[in-house]
Amino acid sequence: MFVGDSAEGGEGNLYVSHKQDFDKICMYNYWSGCRLMNRKKIHDELIAIVGSKWVSNRKAELFLYSWDFLTTEPIGKPDFVVMPKETEEVQAIVRLANQERIHIIPYVKGLSVGGLANPNEGGVVLDMKRMNKILEVEEDNMYAVIEGGVTQAQLKRYLNKYYPELRFSYTWAPPGTGILPGLLNYGMYDLSLRYGSGDRLINAIEVVLPTGEIAYFGSRMFSSNWLCKNPVPDLMGLFIGWQGTTGIITKAGIQLFNNFLHQKTYIVETKTVELGFDIQNQIAKADIADDITGENFFWAKAGEGYKLPIKKKTEDPELTTTITLTANTSKEMEAKEEILTNFCERAEAHFALMENIQMPVQVINDWDGAKAGSMQWIGAYMPNRYLAKSYRKSEKIYEKYGYSIQAYNRLMGNGHYGIIRFNACFWKKHDFDERKKVNSMLREIAKVLLESNGILYKPPMWAAEILLKRGNPAAVKLMRKIKNLLDPNRIMNPGKLGL
Repeated sequence: MFVGDSAEGGEGNLYVSHKQDFDKICMYNYWSGCRLMNRKKIHDELIAIVGSKWVSNRKAELFLYSWDFLTTEPIGKPDFVVMPKETEEVQAIVRLANQERIHIIPYVKGLSVGGLANPNEGGVVLDMKRMNKILEVEEDNMYAVIEGGVTQAQLKRYLNKYYPELRFSYTWAPPGTGILPGLLNYGMYDLSLRYGSGDRLINAIEVVLPTGEIAYFGSRMFSSNWLCKNPVPDLMGLFIGWQGTTGIITKAGIQLFNNFLHQKTYIVETKTVELGFDIQNQIAKADIADDITGENFFWAKAGEGYKLPIKKKTEDPELTTTITLTANTSKEMEAKEEILTNFCERAEAHFALMENIQMPVQVINDWDGAKAGSMQWIGAYMPNRYLAKSYRKSEKIYEKYGYSIQAYNRLMGNGHYGIIRFNACFWKKHDFDERKKVNSMLREIAKVLLESNGILYKPPMWAAEILLKRGNPAAVKLMRKIKNLLDPNRIMNPGKLGL
């Protein structure tokens, strides 16, 4: 049966309980072009491409595909949901979309945030979950070739079973999260301190262009291997960070890494975020760690399911930093631990080894369940020296709106830059008044991040529009030209990136 008949959906409670809200929203915010389409013809042609089992226009499924994991504002619904199995099927669907002038929204698992895969103007949601093959693992050059729907859990299980000496870099997200969406949207990973953001882990890609052509980039442009992105023109950049508005990545060569014999994880607790960020920066520059992440007090408590606001005691740390060390030998590990100990002791920070734990830790993500209601967030890449300043300014904004500040940060690329992210937990996902309140707060925080020389990452539609207005005019103009050139019929993931 189609995905909507699983435990997560079908014609059951989720659709019924929110039907009035959903219909009300979609009624006034629906792509007018979709009303004019020949729905039966398109439905029949989609069935001819992928088979009747893998196409749906049932209300229950359309509702489920109108939201992502955290988004609180569905402002449209798809007309169809389709699950292709092969690249050629994706190609045929895109050609049909051009012929009928309907939108295509690439989708993997719905565990994104910010509405990046929401069908805001109707069209076809292209769910990649059936394209989940691990096609190749190249041991000597340490890369894997995967299809667009492969998840973190799937790749980790596969490597553990067949290539235990190799590993991938994983994000702190549910195991069912698709790998490629995070890489293509500059996600942060448990090896990001050492290697940088997710895009750095992509060697080569297969893309179905918005015109329906199949193209290869990176080393795959000129050879049969998926080895690296150089020494060819870096046209892969036309599809990285574009939120699915320039093409559909159906296959990718991704970097794997040596699985070190020794791994230890420490936590460092500090009374202030200022001290915590300073220690993070020193350790990053020492080049001893694979990963450095920070969680403020309220972030951790929200993850444990506490209702906010929470009272923080004097003795509670304001920032808890997690540091992962790896080594080939015990002596190498001892040397790294000695350096870490010296930093922490000089700063008079409490630190301790986390016993019997293997990173990455699975972050609790039950935001839309019984524990913590719902959540929205805004974050930015920025110079490390602005992390504490943006935190303090944002803290005042949280207080103004009656929430406790929730912040998470990571140092990236050997400490050359950092990321900070601010969350807002609230209880009633479908409460329009509270959603409006949360969105207003996040807009103010976004302004703080931009004033701190930050660049908003994975920006939802409203944040992307703010970012474009601040962008270099010539560069923004070029972005629009590229979008028009690659997608002349404007079918790909409309409304994203402010384009």
